[in-house]
Amino acid sequence: MNLLGIEAAVISFVCIGIFHPVVIKAEYYFSSRCWPAFFAAGSLCCAASLFAESPLLSVALGSLGCTCLWCIIELKEQERRVARGWFPENPKRRAKRGGVKTSVKFKICVDIMMTAALYACMAYMLVGEKAHEWIGSGLALLFVLHNALNRKWYAALLTGRYTPLRAFQTAVNLLCLASMAAAAVSGAAMSRYLYDIPFLNGGASLARTVHMLSAYWGYCFISLHLGLHWSMMLGMMKNAAAPHDAPRWVTPLLRTAGAAAALLGAHALVRHNLLDYMFLRNQFVFFDTERPLYLFFLDYAAIMALWAWLAHYARLA
Repeated sequence: MNLLGIEAAVISFVCIGIFHPVVIKAEYYFSSRCWPAFFAAGSLCCAASLFAESPLLSVALGSLGCTCLWCIIELKEQERRVARGWFPENPKRRAKRGGVKTSVKFKICVDIMMTAALYACMAYMLVGEKAHEWIGSGLALLFVLHNALNRKWYAALLTGRYTPLRAFQTAVNLLCLASMAAAAVSGAAMSRYLYDIPFLNGGASLARTVHMLSAYWGYCFISLHLGLHWSMMLGMMKNAAAPHDAPRWVTPLLRTAGAAAALLGAHALVRHNLLDYMFLRNQFVFFDTERPLYLFFLDYAAIMALWAWLAHYARLA
C-alpha cells in the first residue's frame, strides 16, 4: 500500500492552512513589500527538495517551497482585499507610500539569485564538477551584473570623507571584488568542461590553491558585506510599513533569532573546518557525502549568518 499520495495531499493542505493567516499578518504588518522573504524561503525549500533523500521529506520541502512562492501572489491579492474593505487596514500604515522602484526590486532578485548560486558553489563536490562550473559561471555573471547595477559606488570612491566605518566598508567591498575575480580566473584555469583558455593552462596547483583561498575568504567577505548592509535592508522594510508597525515582541524575537543563527554558524564553522581552509592549514577540502545536502546548505547559511551578525553589530558599535 503506497500512502505517499495521501501524505503529499495532507502536507499540502497543512502548508496552505498555515500560510493563509501568515499572509494576512505579513500584509498587515509589513505590506506586500515583504515578498523577498517569501521568495528566498520558497527558493531555498524548492532547491533543498531536489536533494532530499527521503521521498516524504522531498514532498514536504517542495510543498513548503511552492506555498511560499505562491504567497507572493497572495500578498498582492490580500492588499486588494484590504483596499476593498474585506480585511482591516493597519492604522499605523503611512499615508504616503513611496513604492519600491522597479530597479530596486531587480537588484533584490539579482542578490537573492547570487546568494543561492554561492551556496551551490560551496558544495561543489556534492553537486558535481560540471554543475559547479556552470553554477560558478552564472555566479560570476551575476556578480558582474551586481557591480554594474551599483556602479555609482565606484564613482564615489574618491569623494567625501573616510570615516573608520566607511573605510571598513570600502575594504570589505574591494576584498569581495578581488576574491570573486580570483575565484573566476582560477576556476577558468582549472576548468575541465566549459573553458580551454591557452594562457591559463598550466599551473594547476597554484590555481587550485588560489581558488580555495578566494572561495572561502570570498564567502566570508560577502557575508560581511551583507551584514554591513543589513540596516539598509531593514530600512527598506520600514518603508513598507510604519516604523512602529510591528508588535513589540518582533524586535527581541529577531535579535534572539539572529544570535541563535550566529551560534549555529560558529558550530558549523568548526564542524566544516573553514578556518583551516582559509589559512591553508589543510589544502584538501572534506565533504561528508553521507550527510543530506540540505543540511550542508543550512550549515553554510548559518555560517553566513555568523559573519553577517558580527559585521552588523560591529557597525552599530
